[in-house]
Amino acid sequence: MQASVADDSVSGLLYDMLQKEVIILRKACYEKDQSLKDKDDAIEMLAKKVDTLTKVMEVEAKKMRRELSSMEKEVASMRVEKDQDNWEKCLGSSKVPASTSQLLPGR
Repeated sequence: MQASVADDSVSGLLYDMLQKEVIILRKACYEKDQSLKDKDDAIEMLAKKVDTLTKVMEVEAKKMRRELSSMEKEVASMRVEKDQDNWEKCLGSSKVPASTSQLLPGR
């Protein structure tokens, strides 16, 4: 009978050790799952930030293109005005002596 009692106490010790090991492993598994969940949440948050920044960059690019187009139109308009002024000066300088010579004798 003592042999069976000794076997029972050993198996009880083994059972307790295994039970503690299972508890430790479950806790470690839970902690790893929680860590993975936290990392997934962080990845999702970063992905949203990337999407937001991408949209902002697209909006800024459109804004810059509009500003560039506006500036190009402004420069083209200034060139046209300058060309017209130069053309008028050329025409005016060739007409000025003729018109002044016509005006002087009339006085």
